[in-house]
Amino acid sequence: MSSRHRVQLALALAPVLTLLTLSSTARASDPATQKTMALHLEYLDILGAELVGETASRRYDLGSGSRHLGTLVASDGSQLLGAGLGLRAVFAALSGVRLGVEASYTAGRFRDGTTALPEPGVVARAEMLGSVGVEGTIAEILTLHTATVMGFDFQEFDVRPNLLQAASIVDAAPAPTMTSDGKPVPLSSMKLSDTALRLGQQIGFHVQIATMVALYGDGTFDYDGQWRVRLGVSIGRPVTKKTVDDEEGGFRRRRRS
Repeated sequence: MSSRHRVQLALALAPVLTLLTLSSTARASDPATQKTMALHLEYLDILGAELVGETASRRYDLGSGSRHLGTLVASDGSQLLGAGLGLRAVFAALSGVRLGVEASYTAGRFRDGTTALPEPGVVARAEMLGSVGVEGTIAEILTLHTATVMGFDFQEFDVRPNLLQAASIVDAAPAPTMTSDGKPVPLSSMKLSDTALRLGQQIGFHVQIATMVALYGDGTFDYDGQWRVRLGVSIGRPVTKKTVDDEEGGFRRRRRS
């Protein structure tokens, strides 16, 4: 594993380590502090549709089969609308501390007119992210949050070599026609791929529509100009004094029985 990937993995796992630290701190505190700081599983967000945009250029590795042919820089303004499956676990405390861990895989296409890439194929995208932030609940119906998001993403898609030759996205040179070992580049599809650090700020909400069902939405803007918007359905309910008391009461009844 390269040093770059180790850093990305460490950032993705940072919220998990924070969660464990807060839990151990709560166990070691007095009962009142323990109740306020204890983390509870609040929501399981089902990650489906996602809109991803780039306001700055993104560098991709160009490859054919197992061969690396160089790098390309895609112009800014691209927008990817994808759908897939993922899960985000949200933990919260009565103090308002909020932590999240998520993983997702989506596939989609760049929206027409939002990229200079010549006829790109279906884009495969994966994310592994964690978040640390704060939240507040209004009337046990609306929960608002803001959080710092950390982790990494991976993106890959096919491009046609004959169209790539004339593309304005090529970084300082036309697309290669020969590999580094002197063999001609095959006319089959080449792949553009990139793994990048994700670090940014998110704002979002959950709205209860039933006892254990909510609708959620969030938007994230990263340090490198990438932005992401998600909407979907969530299983769970907000962490409030009432829900915590109900949970503890149910636990005590199960112990007595």
